[in-house]
Amino acid sequence: MKKLLFLLLPLSLILTSCEKKVDPLAYNEQLVAYSTEADNYLVTLDSKIDVFFDSEEFTADDIAQLNEGIKEAKDSIQSDLDKIKVLPKAEGADDFYNTTIAYVESLLTQIDVYKEQYSKLSNDISEEELVKMDDIINNSLANTDAKFEDMQKAQSEYAKANNIDLNTHEPATLNIVE
Repeated sequence: MKKLLFLLLPLSLILTSCEKKVDPLAYNEQLVAYSTEADNYLVTLDSKIDVFFDSEEFTADDIAQLNEGIKEAKDSIQSDLDKIKVLPKAEGADDFYNTTIAYVESLLTQIDVYKEQYSKLSNDISEEELVKMDDIINNSLANTDAKFEDMQKAQSEYAKANNIDLNTHEPATLNIVE
């Protein structure tokens, strides 16, 4: 009996210490899916903003509707960011992971800029004030674009290191392999 116990103990230690590895392709797909989904929420919000400005009248109802769209987009993007943060990480994916986090966080910052700037809207706003708002928003968008480029570069390096062809692979699901 003791021999069996001494045999099983080391075996159980070996089995429990085996680190599970995340499939690199599946990890790539998950990060891309969540960051794309987050980006799509901002695109949808941008469409709502365009409709809002097309009316050229800033009624209280229109502003309330825009604020609701901003809140929905922010909550949805935050949800995607939370999902990214809890993904099991693939080996060698630190830069890709970190730049993806930075990009999605920049989307949240963009929404905060929208909220801050659009809270100043009224029917009495001057053309000069609108131009200033646009400049602030465009600077924030430029930052978001830079974060996106950083993410793409990191993804490309990650793909190269893991022999992933970003142009021809089939979508995968996140699988943990031993």
